[in-house]
Amino acid sequence: MMPSVNRSAGFTLVEMMLAAGILAIIGLTIVATFSGGLNIFYRMESCTTVKTDVLIAMEKMERDLRNTFCCTGINFIGSSRKMTFPGLIRTFSAKGLPEESLGSISYYLDDRPSKRALSMEVKGYPKAVKKEDSGKGDITPLAEIEDINFEYYSYDPEAESYSWASLWDKSEEIEEKEDGKKGDLPLKEKEYNLPLGVKIEISYKEGGRTITLNRAVFLQPAVSLNRVKVRAAKKEKDKTGAKSGK
Repeated sequence: MMPSVNRSAGFTLVEMMLAAGILAIIGLTIVATFSGGLNIFYRMESCTTVKTDVLIAMEKMERDLRNTFCCTGINFIGSSRKMTFPGLIRTFSAKGLPEESLGSISYYLDDRPSKRALSMEVKGYPKAVKKEDSGKGDITPLAEIEDINFEYYSYDPEAESYSWASLWDKSEEIEEKEDGKKGDLPLKEKEYNLPLGVKIEISYKEGGRTITLNRAVFLQPAVSLNRVKVRAAKKEKDKTGAKSGK
């Protein structure tokens, strides 16, 4: 009779390696699932934040444009990447209370290499009318964007049609007075210093894609558009009549 062999309870090396492999696969699967879910969450949160910032910035621009007006010393000047116009800005009194005062408002693309952003700059009236060497005003970044484009709507009396242009600057525009001398535009003609409308186009990144939003803001109602057209036609007619009279 052969003696019985007593085998102690335990796992063999093969069993331990097999169990470790299974646990590693399960662990990697769990980590990959959570990591993918977190990446999607962060991406969606980032997209929502950027889009919200862009929409809020566009609403702010539209509100300020609709409230602009002709102001001595502060002209409406616009290019494809920046526009500056008079408006009411929020300041603080000596007692720290908020109040509104006259000044200039600028919206522009801050295209520094580190971060391209839509920014707003406001200046009080004394600094705004100095123009050159007046220093920077209060700058507020509004939204991270890829690009921005402004266009300005006006009536062209020569072509007898309305059109969009990428530049607007009537600061040098003057008229002849009755005595033949040149001077500032009369008050009744001041509306020529403002474009009839502004078109805003903003591009931003969302989930690896480039999204573009467009908005047109009309500064003057339809009756003003017609009045500008009639005045321009009358002005051209008067010039033609004056030439033929000579």
